[in-house]
Amino acid sequence: MYLADKYSIETYSFVFDFTEKVDDKKLMEEALAEIDKSDMLLAEASDKSVGVGLEAGYAKAKGKKIVYLYKKGTEKQQTISGISDLLIEYESAEDIIKELDTVLT
Repeated sequence: MYLADKYSIETYSFVFDFTEKVDDKKLMEEALAEIDKSDMLLAEASDKSVGVGLEAGYAKAKGKKIVYLYKKGTEKQQTISGISDLLIEYESAEDIIKELDTVLT
């Protein structure tokens, strides 16, 4: 069973859900609006990303829970790590699902 089904979680990902071609300002307005509607931000930052860091900082300022995901063997991002409520170091998607299932239960 998927966690989204098990816990009635609605997900949003810019990589998969934001397909409309718009200007940069519109893109960020959409990102911040989605964070405003959310309870939690899952920030996958195995690779350095200014955008993920910006989104994590915004979410933290809005009182949202931050879960920082990073692949085992990659450098931990200190800024995101420092504001996160939970850090998950993973090797596979199954590792992430197992850890999130434990936390959400």
